[in-house]
Amino acid sequence: MNISIPQNRKIGELFFLILIILAAFWIRVDEYIEWQVEPEKYFYQGEPLLTTYDGYYYLTLARDLIEGTYDPIDTMRAVPDHPRRPSPPPLLSVLAASLTNILPFSLNWIGVTLPVLLGLLLAIPLYAFGRYWGGGVMALTAVMVGMLSSYYVSRSNLGWFDTDCMNVTFTLSISYCLMRFGLEKQFHRYYFFGAAAILTLLFLWWWDQAQMVVALIFLVPFSLALAFNFRPPAKEVKLFYSFLVLVAALVLFWGGLDFPMKMISSVWSKFLYISKQSSSDFPDIGVFVSEQSRLLFSELIDYSTGNWVTFFSGVLGFGLLGVKRPREIVYLAVPFVFGLCAYFFAQRFVIFFISILALGVGYFVSLIWTYFNRNSMVHVLIVFILLYFASSMHLQGTTRSPSVFGMMVSGMNKVDELTSENAVIWNWTNIGYPLIYWGRRSTISDGALHGGERVVYNAIPFVVSDYRLSANFIRFYVQRGMRGIKTFYKAVNNDKAKGLRLIKEILADGPVKAREIILAENISNISGMQSTEDWLEFFYPKKSEAIYLFLDWPLSNQLKTVYWFGTWDVDAKKGETLVSGVKLALGGRVDGNMLTTSSGLSADLARGVLMSGENSRELKTAAYTNKSKTTEYLYPGHEDGKYHLEMNIDADFSYVAYQDEKLGKTIFNKMYWRANLPPEQYFKPVYAQKPFYQIWRVGGDVYNEAR
Repeated sequence: MNISIPQNRKIGELFFLILIILAAFWIRVDEYIEWQVEPEKYFYQGEPLLTTYDGYYYLTLARDLIEGTYDPIDTMRAVPDHPRRPSPPPLLSVLAASLTNILPFSLNWIGVTLPVLLGLLLAIPLYAFGRYWGGGVMALTAVMVGMLSSYYVSRSNLGWFDTDCMNVTFTLSISYCLMRFGLEKQFHRYYFFGAAAILTLLFLWWWDQAQMVVALIFLVPFSLALAFNFRPPAKEVKLFYSFLVLVAALVLFWGGLDFPMKMISSVWSKFLYISKQSSSDFPDIGVFVSEQSRLLFSELIDYSTGNWVTFFSGVLGFGLLGVKRPREIVYLAVPFVFGLCAYFFAQRFVIFFISILALGVGYFVSLIWTYFNRNSMVHVLIVFILLYFASSMHLQGTTRSPSVFGMMVSGMNKVDELTSENAVIWNWTNIGYPLIYWGRRSTISDGALHGGERVVYNAIPFVVSDYRLSANFIRFYVQRGMRGIKTFYKAVNNDKAKGLRLIKEILADGPVKAREIILAENISNISGMQSTEDWLEFFYPKKSEAIYLFLDWPLSNQLKTVYWFGTWDVDAKKGETLVSGVKLALGGRVDGNMLTTSSGLSADLARGVLMSGENSRELKTAAYTNKSKTTEYLYPGHEDGKYHLEMNIDADFSYVAYQDEKLGKTIFNKMYWRANLPPEQYFKPVYAQKPFYQIWRVGGDVYNEAR
């Protein structure tokens, strides 16, 4: 069999490189076909929806740049603390805003498609490393493995408008340039240094959430270059180190003399976050963030390469590369360590591990290719084997659902339509960014400002059982915020356990009884708080901006976690653990005292027994809502009953949900599922689209009105 090999290897190499990049592009955009099948899920009024919550942060900043409303203080976030906005604006937002102004596409379409194009740029550093270490075969193989990995595809596909699509590209590119800076012997080594410096500045602009980590990504390979490889003539050494001293002086002048300690502290705080090691009195939110979860070894293989053959080929190849080129492979120290974090700490770092494995597979294949240099048939076989395993890498599935569906977006637009411009929305932290973008209203928590303490306060109004406490806590927090709570903690000698307990008691009892609590506890007078009346006005401030509570369907699926945060015990450093979250079954009917559903779930309401197949559970409570009436069932004889059954039989939408009996008592459960309305003094219904979302106006007690 005659195999025609191109005389010009560069043209052939370029052809296959373009082919791989086109394949990588196609597997990222072919999801659009599935989007077209379910337009109500992936689109809202013809506009595509992002597949990541955090993407709406960057999209909001881009919109503000376009509209000329990019102000230094972000009044939409973390009410009432309002963080400063990054200056300059993040590069991702600037790119999206600029392209929207230039191209005839909406900002939403730019946001959905830009990650696909930027994700393809990973081919550049993978090809560069591969070409330098193993020639064209290694380069092309590394690009193919790295670009087709299902996890990397999922982090750079349609809708994933986040920094992930370029973080690995910048990291590898900086490492490559600094490696060449250290290894080159001629003056053009400084071109590589200049390129690394420019890339680092762009990376600092790009990864605004981790700028000190970016500095580390530059400093580690740069230090290695200076320590082991950089050996120019004496005159060059003096000039170059004089330049470095000047740069260091400028950095210290700009960042302060304590800048190195700030950098170490920032990197250490990031490590504590990903490692879930919190020494705080409040929980580590990273424990409940899916991308922060640690992977099992089998999961690491699935996420990175999709099959064990490619995985172990990559490990073996990278090991052999380290033996062959130990003084060069050390320049990959940062992406290698980041990659290991995927196994030890958080799955989000798999994207770095993929690039390490891609180079390892590339080197391994190049060794085999070279060994059979004169056997074209073996080469053809290698190509087919590579194509097979590359396709299996992508068969893991990368299609992601939108972070918020079309019906949820319609609810957020209702917020914009039905509330005043200065209104504040009490939301669960997940939907903070989308709510700001689609609802154009201020929120109290989001995907970045969600530290453990803030999330505890965020959760409390959803999971308490008392309407009064829930509404009063919301109004108190919106007016006083984290600073106000810390002020009160100081008044009780920084005893946070006692302070949080007293806050709940004071807000649950109303202004009249709250006076008695404040006097009985002999709460200290501190700056600005000189009397009991001052404290009462502090806890029950005058009404100012309108406040609304946004309840949504996804929150019901997270209620078990929300309850854990909302019942946080500062002394014990844990929340209440429940036997079950909300388990939902659609449809259902009640005949007499018997409930039946199409999913096989049934219940005897007279005896208080829940049945699923051959399994049965004792109910502690149940609630049956039929249109405008809710009937509650109590089973006092079931001392060991741990479950609550919620039934809503409506002409338009019927469902049955069973859950831990404690969840049945929560504000969320009572307001979201039942027909009985809470007291209008505390919550007033504004708009509802069952079962997707509800909007409630928040009231509450005011001290001056109570006197």
